[in-house]
Amino acid sequence: MSRTKKIAVLAIIAMVLTLMPAALFAATATDTRIAGTDRVGTSIEIASAGWTTAGTVILAPADQANLVDALAAAPLAGQENAPILLTFKGSLDAAVKAKIAALGATKVYVVGAISDAVAAEVDAMTGVAVEALKGNGRQATAAAVNAKLTSPAGTFVVGYDAIPDALSVASFAAKNKYAIMLANADGTFSGTAVGSTKYIVGGTAKVADISGLTRISGADRFATNKAVADTLTFTYDRVYVANGVSLVDALAVAPLAAKYSAFVALASGSDVAASATVNSKLTSASKVIAVGGTSAVSDTVKGKVAYNNGTVTVESVSVLNAKQVQVVFNQAVTGLEKSNFTVTQTADAAGVDRLTDSVTATNGVAGATVGTGAIVMSADNKTATLTIDNGAKFTNGKTISVLVKTVTNLTDITKTAVLSDTVVPSITKAESVGSKKIKITFNEPVYNGATDDTTTSILAAGNVVINNGAVAVASVVGGTRGSNALIVTTAADLAVGTEYTIKLNTTGAGTDLKDFAGYLVMANATSTFTHTAVTTVPTVTAEAKSEYKVRLTFDKPVTIDATGNIEFRYGYNASTAVKVTSAGGVPAAVAGKDNQFDVTFASPLNQGAGTMYIYYKVAADAAKTNVIVDGYGNVVPTGTAVTFSVATDVTAPTATVAYKDATHMDVTFSEAVTGHDTLSNYVVKDKDGKVVAVTGFAVVDANTYKYRLTVASMAVGGNYTVTISSNIKDTSAALNKFVSTTFTITAPDTTRPTLTNMANNAVVANADKIYIYFSENMSTTATDLNNYRLANAGGTQYTLPTGTTITLNGSTATISLTKTLAGIATDLGSGALTQIYVGAVTDLAGNNPATMANSAINVMAANFAPGVATVKKLADNQVSFTVTRHLKSADATKITKTAGGTQATLATYTNNSDGTATVTCTFPAATFTTTAADQISLALDALTDLNDFTSAASGANNITLDYAAPTFAAATPYVTNDNDKDGQIDQIIVTYSEALYAASVSESDYTVEGYTINGVTVGGATVIIAVAEKGSADTNVTPKLTQVGTVQDDITLTATQTARNEMAAQTEKTVADGAAPVLLTATITAGATAGFGNDAADQLTLTFSEPVYAPAAGWTDAAPTFAQLAAAFTFSGGQPGDGTFTSGSIDTTAEASATIVLTSDGALTNVVSAANTITGKAATIKDAANNTQVVGTAVTVN
Repeated sequence: MSRTKKIAVLAIIAMVLTLMPAALFAATATDTRIAGTDRVGTSIEIASAGWTTAGTVILAPADQANLVDALAAAPLAGQENAPILLTFKGSLDAAVKAKIAALGATKVYVVGAISDAVAAEVDAMTGVAVEALKGNGRQATAAAVNAKLTSPAGTFVVGYDAIPDALSVASFAAKNKYAIMLANADGTFSGTAVGSTKYIVGGTAKVADISGLTRISGADRFATNKAVADTLTFTYDRVYVANGVSLVDALAVAPLAAKYSAFVALASGSDVAASATVNSKLTSASKVIAVGGTSAVSDTVKGKVAYNNGTVTVESVSVLNAKQVQVVFNQAVTGLEKSNFTVTQTADAAGVDRLTDSVTATNGVAGATVGTGAIVMSADNKTATLTIDNGAKFTNGKTISVLVKTVTNLTDITKTAVLSDTVVPSITKAESVGSKKIKITFNEPVYNGATDDTTTSILAAGNVVINNGAVAVASVVGGTRGSNALIVTTAADLAVGTEYTIKLNTTGAGTDLKDFAGYLVMANATSTFTHTAVTTVPTVTAEAKSEYKVRLTFDKPVTIDATGNIEFRYGYNASTAVKVTSAGGVPAAVAGKDNQFDVTFASPLNQGAGTMYIYYKVAADAAKTNVIVDGYGNVVPTGTAVTFSVATDVTAPTATVAYKDATHMDVTFSEAVTGHDTLSNYVVKDKDGKVVAVTGFAVVDANTYKYRLTVASMAVGGNYTVTISSNIKDTSAALNKFVSTTFTITAPDTTRPTLTNMANNAVVANADKIYIYFSENMSTTATDLNNYRLANAGGTQYTLPTGTTITLNGSTATISLTKTLAGIATDLGSGALTQIYVGAVTDLAGNNPATMANSAINVMAANFAPGVATVKKLADNQVSFTVTRHLKSADATKITKTAGGTQATLATYTNNSDGTATVTCTFPAATFTTTAADQISLALDALTDLNDFTSAASGANNITLDYAAPTFAAATPYVTNDNDKDGQIDQIIVTYSEALYAASVSESDYTVEGYTINGVTVGGATVIIAVAEKGSADTNVTPKLTQVGTVQDDITLTATQTARNEMAAQTEKTVADGAAPVLLTATITAGATAGFGNDAADQLTLTFSEPVYAPAAGWTDAAPTFAQLAAAFTFSGGQPGDGTFTSGSIDTTAEASATIVLTSDGALTNVVSAANTITGKAATIKDAANNTQVVGTAVTVN
C-alpha cells in the first residue's frame, strides 16, 4: 500500500470520526441501548459493540424497500463471524467505509440491491476483496447467500415478503448455521430444505404446509416473534429489543445477538408481544439492550422486557365482547380460579361479581346463575379468558373492572377497559364430533337472546338448518363455557363421507342466534363439513386417587350407563369380586371433564399394584345406552382391564386459608376430608385475640376440596387467625388427622369509627378538658383542631379557642381547652356549650365516621363504669374479662374471686383496637372449679384509664365462658386395667379434668409403649384405650403412655364461644399399675395318693399373674392357718381342715413371688382334688401397688 493511499484512508477515518457525536463512541457489548443517528449509524454502533476486528463484513442495503434482499444474510454473518453494516444502495456511506477499514476487513460480501458502483468503491479499498451475492430477484439472492453456507444444520422457510418472520429467527440461524429460504409469492415452496431440522416460520397465508416441516407461527409478526421465543432455545444472559415495524435494526443486530445465542424481541410502538416469555427466562444478571434510538424503541417499550424476580403483573385487561374479558399476565400463572377475579361493570352494586366462584355465592348480578362462568387459559398460561356467569353480560360503552387478587407473587390490582363491541358474530368452524353431534365454533359466545346455559336447547325455527332442512335437528345447546361453541344433535346418524351444509338464521325470527351485545349472526351464515367416522374404540387408563377411589380417564368423551348394567370389578373379573355398580352419578363424572370418572369403593383397596375390570352384565342394547360408548357409537369392550397402583395414605391432610371478603374466607384442603363442614372445627380470632363467630359453611369446589366459611365480620381489618381443629380427618383407611394448625390472613379495615362517649371532666376543679372515646384506635387526624367544633343547644357551632391542644392516646382524644366550657360560653355569648361536632377524623385505615354531627357532651362521673363483659375462665387459676375503654393500669389487689374472696396475684391488660381493653388475672392454683359458676369482683379504683380516671366497683360478674383446656386429672390420671381378668393388661384408663368431646378423640391420639392400640372409648372425663393382650401375664407392668394428638372438652357451643377448648399433645407419662393380680393356675404335686392332703409333703402351688403378698394380720411366712386360707380362697371341694400346713411360701410385708406353695402333713380333711376349683376372694392377697386379687374367678386344679 502506497504511503499516499494510507494517508488518504487515515484521513477518511479521521474525518468520519470527527463528524460522529461523542456519545456514539461508547457502544460496547454491555450497553443497554445501541443507537446511532440513523439506521446506518446504528449498524456501525452494533459492529462496534461486537467486533474490534473482523476479517469479513457483510454490506446490506439500508433502503426499506430492499431489506428483503438481506433476509438470508444473518446465517452467513454467523458463519463468518462478520458484522452486518448498512449503506444505502446507491452510495457508500463514508462512516461505513471508515468502519470497514477500522475493522481490518479483507473480505466484504455485498448483498442484494447494493449498486455496482458501491461495490466497486469498496473493492477499491486497499486489501479488501468484494464478492457480490445477488440474483434475479429476492429468492435468487437468498439462494446465493445460502450457497456460501457450509453444511447447514437446518432450514427456516419464510414467506416471500416475510421480513419480520425471518428476522425473528435470524439470530438463532446465525448462531446455529441454519439456512433461511423464501417461499414463492403464492406461499408454495419450490426449494429444498437442508439440514436435519426444518421449520416453517409464519402462518399459512405466507407459507403453505410443507411435509416434514414444523410450523412456528402466531396471529401476526409480533405473535410469531413470541412463538419463536416459546419454541427455540436461546440463552437469556441478554436480550435485544428492536423495532418490529421498520425492522432494519433487527437485521443488523442479528449476528451480534448470535454471539451470545440471544433472542431479538420485536417491539411495536407500545408493546413487546414476547415479553411474557422472555421475562420468565431472565435472571437478575440478564441485560436488556434496545437497538436504535428512542424513536425506534422507547424506554417505556424497552421496559416491557425486564427481570421481574418472580413478580407477577397484569399487563393488560381487554373486553373481548359482551360476555368475555381477557387478562394478560407478564409470565405463566398456574392454578387460577374464579375466586382470583372479581368482574364488575359501571354502576354494579357494591360486592357484586359477574364471575362468581361458587354455586352457593350470594353476590351474583341480577338474573345470572352463580358459579357458571369459566376461565380458559392459553397454552402458555399467560392469558386468561374469563367468560362471565350464565345470564350475565356487559353493555356496550360501559367500563368493565377486573380485580385480580390473591395470586401468588402478584399485588392485588384492578384494571379497567371499555366495551366497544362492533364485531358481528360469525362461524369459525363446523365439525362433526359424534355420529349425531356437530360442534359449531364462533368467534365469540352466541345464544338465542334468551337462554344462556349449557343444557337447555335453543333450537328454534330456522336458527340452525342442515342441508336445507333435509337433516332433522333434535337440539342445540351451548358448549362448554369459554369454548364459544354450540353443540347440535341430529335426529339420525350422520352419513360417513357426506358433506353437510349448516345455515344459521334463515327465517329472521326473534329466536335467531346473536352475540351478547345483540348483534345477529348474519342471515344464512353458512359453513360446511364432511362427516368422518371415528371407528377406534375408546381407550382408558386408571389412577388411584386414594385407597378408595380410582379415576378412569378415557382418550375421548364417553357416556356411561346409569342403569346398573356395568360392574367395575376390583382384583379379578368375577361376580364375587369387590365391585361398584353403575347408577345415577356412579361413577361420578369429574367436574368440567367429559372423559374422566371416579369409581369409589366402599372398602380400602390393597396397597400396591391393582387391576379393575369393566364388565357388562348384558351386551349393549340397540341404542348402546347400557354400556360405555363414545359419540360415534364405539363401545368400550366388556372385560377391559386397567391397572393402577395404590399407595397407603399415611400423610395427614393440609390446608390453606384465604381472605374472601369481610364475612367470608376460603379453606382449601389437600385432599378429601371429613369434619370440614363442622363449624366448631374452626376458631377465628381478630387481631386482639377476640373470637369471631363462624356462622356458615358452603362448598366452593368439591373437586379441589375448597370450602367457604361465613364469619360474623372481619370489617375491622388486620391480621386474623384461623385455627383448624384436628377433628378433621382424611378419608383414607388410616383416617389421618389434620394436624391442628393456626393460619393468619389479612383483612382490610372497612369499619368506620364511632364515638362511644364525649365527656367533660366537670367533677374536676378546672373543667377544661373534653375526653372523646372512639370505638377504635385513631390516626393523627384526631388531633387536628379543624376537625372539631363546640356547639350550643341550638346546634350553632364555634371553633375551638386559640391555644386549645389535642392529644391522642390510642382510641382516646383529649381536648385541653384554655378555660372551662362555661368560661368559653361567656366569652362567646353563645349560651351553654353542650355539644361537640367531630368532623373528618379517620381511623388508622383512613375510614371516616359514618356520620359527622353534633354530639352531646356528657358529664364525667367520679369513677367510670368498667362495663365488665366476656368473662372467661382460662385455667383453674386464671380468668379474663373486657372493659369498655383503654387502660393505663390494673390493680390485682382489688380484683377478687367473688366479693372479698381470693385475691388475684397478677393483673395484666391489653388495649384492643376496638377501644376496649382485655384484663387477664392470675390467682392461686385451683381457685376456680371446673363446673361451678364462679364470679369476679372489682373493688373501687381497680382500673385506671388513659386519662387517669379510675373505675367504679363492679361485683358479681359471673364467669360464663369456659376457655380452660382439659388437663389430666389430678389423682391417678392413667392406670392399667385387666378388664377380662385373665392376667393380661387390655386397657389403659385415662382420666381428664373434665368431660371430653368424643369426636375429638381417636386411637391415633395415643401411643402405649410395647402395646398395640385397638381402639378408644370416651365416657365423660374418662378415655378407655383398648390394647392388644401380649399373650403372657403382665398385670404388674407400667408402660409409657404418650398423648400425641389433641383432645377437646365437651363444652356447649354458643354464638359467643364457637369452639371447644383443646388440650395439646403431652409428653410421655408412666402409667400406674391398676391391674389386680389374678390367680392363673393351681397345681398339685401329690405323693402316693392322688390329691392334695393325703400324703405328707403333698404340695399345692398357686400361681398369680404377678408377685403378690398377704398383708392380712396373722398370715406368717411359714404357713397360713386354715382360717387365713379360707379368708383368701374358696375351694369347691370344701375348705381344707384339720391337719396342718407344714409350710406356705408367701410374704406378709412385701411382694416376693408370683407363687404360693402350700405343703401338707398328709392329714387334711377335704382333700383338694384335681378338677376342683379354687376362687380368690376378699382383700387378703395384693400386689405391690396394693391392688387386691381378682375376686370370683375360678381356677381348675390340675
